[in-house]
Amino acid sequence: MTGGGGRDRVGAFLPRIGVPGHAVWLVAPQAADLYKTLQDSCHALSGIFSALKIEHAAAVELVRDTGDGTSEMFPSVSTIRWEIPQRAGMPPCQLFWYDGGQYPAAEIGELPAGRQYDDNGTIIVGEKGKIALHGYSPRLIPEARMKDFKPPSPTIPRCEIAPHGSADAKHFGEWVAACKGGRPAFSNFDHGGPLTEFVLLGNLAIRAGVGQRVQWDGPNLASTNRPELNRFVRSDYRPGWNP
Repeated sequence: MTGGGGRDRVGAFLPRIGVPGHAVWLVAPQAADLYKTLQDSCHALSGIFSALKIEHAAAVELVRDTGDGTSEMFPSVSTIRWEIPQRAGMPPCQLFWYDGGQYPAAEIGELPAGRQYDDNGTIIVGEKGKIALHGYSPRLIPEARMKDFKPPSPTIPRCEIAPHGSADAKHFGEWVAACKGGRPAFSNFDHGGPLTEFVLLGNLAIRAGVGQRVQWDGPNLASTNRPELNRFVRSDYRPGWNP
C-alpha cells in the first residue's frame, strides 16, 4: 500500500455505510505456501488497518481448519477471527480471515443468483451498508448505491517520487524519499509494526487449535490466558546475543 491511497479509498466509502461496528471479512487467494499467505495478509489488511484505526486485537480464534497442519506447516485451509476493541471513537468489531479457497456466505456479499466471489477481496459491514473491496476498486453494495456516490478529493499525501509511475515505482519511490529525509513512508514502522503483529496473531490462533480463544495484551505483546503460546512471540537467546 503506497502513499496512503488504500486508506483514502476505503475511508471515502465509510460514511456511506455508517460506523463499521459489525465485521470485516477478508478472503485470501489460494496460496502455495504459508509465507505467501502471510504476505497477502499484510497487503490485504493495510488499508483496512489504517482506515478503521486498529491498534491491537483483544483476542483471536481459529474458527475452523482442515486438520492437516503439523508443527512445521500450517493447515491448507483456515478461518480465523480477530476481536477488535473500541478505539478512537469506533466501536468494537470483528475481522474474519478466509484462505484455502474458502469464502463467506453469499448473503454477506449480497451476491446475485449465480454469481461467485472474486478470488480474493474484502467486505466491510457497517450499520447502514457494506463495502466490497477487490484490488484498488472499492464498491458500495448493493451496486445500486454507487449511482449517486461521488468520492471526496484525496486527503492523504501521495508519493513524492514517480507520482504517475507504476504501483511498484511509487512504492520504491516513497521508500527512497523517506531514506533521503523526506516525508515518512506510509508503511513506516509505526504502521507496519502493529499491522504485522496483528496479522501474526493468526499463527497463535492456529497453534492454539480450533475454538481456543487467545486473549491478547497488545502493549505487552503477550497472551494473557494462554501463556504457553508466548514462546512463539519472544525467543530465548544465547548469552551474548540478547537484543
